[in-house]
Amino acid sequence: MQRHLITLVLPAILLLSACAPDTGHPIQKLKIKRHRATIPEKRSGADWWMKRNRILNERAKQADVELAFLGDSITEAWEKPGADALAKTFGTYKTAILGIGGDQTQHILWRVRNGHFKTIRPRLVILLAGTNNLQDTPQQKVDGIIRIIQEINKRTPETRILLLGIFPRSHDPDNEQRLRNVETNKLLAELDDGHLIHYRDIGNVFLQPDGSISREVMRDFLHLTPKGYQLWAEAIADDVHVLMQTTPPQTGD
Repeated sequence: MQRHLITLVLPAILLLSACAPDTGHPIQKLKIKRHRATIPEKRSGADWWMKRNRILNERAKQADVELAFLGDSITEAWEKPGADALAKTFGTYKTAILGIGGDQTQHILWRVRNGHFKTIRPRLVILLAGTNNLQDTPQQKVDGIIRIIQEINKRTPETRILLLGIFPRSHDPDNEQRLRNVETNKLLAELDDGHLIHYRDIGNVFLQPDGSISREVMRDFLHLTPKGYQLWAEAIADDVHVLMQTTPPQTGD
């Protein structure tokens, strides 16, 4: 039943919002169940995580940040293996990399609520989350991602979200976690409203013709190499440039 909630409810809310008084973005009206993927959680006992979080909060105090990448280790690594691709493709923007390795949706949600968006009002957030939620169902992963979007939208309503489908993982196309992520992505696609939330699944750019993944693209069939980051950058470049150059729509338009 919940699996079809987004498909049935979000379009109806979007239609009603065109005629109703401005009460915020329609995604705020989605009622998400409380479970581990949707309850904000800091990673207690991990001093390195809190240190990294403090660093990101300091970075987020730069009020001129235009473009923010938000996610886990795959996002964090824009800083090292992805640095050249980032500079080459998005170097004209004032960018913040807000990724921490191992984070699940509940950890990213905690970070959004506790500092990352106190000051910055980026024009665009590129959100990639969910691959570490190994215990959760596809719907639970989507629930967690919706909660992240809700919290971002609550704090900076005109920020657009470029929501990416979870990247493929494992060398084997029939890997259970890869298949679960494919199912998750089908649900995530339903969040694209053509307004503030724009969904893109670029997973195919990382795959060989037989569906396998090369170590030249993902060194451990999960984390990207410099070549992988270049493929990622090229796959979203047009979307990023368009969304960054277009005036954000006012909430309720």
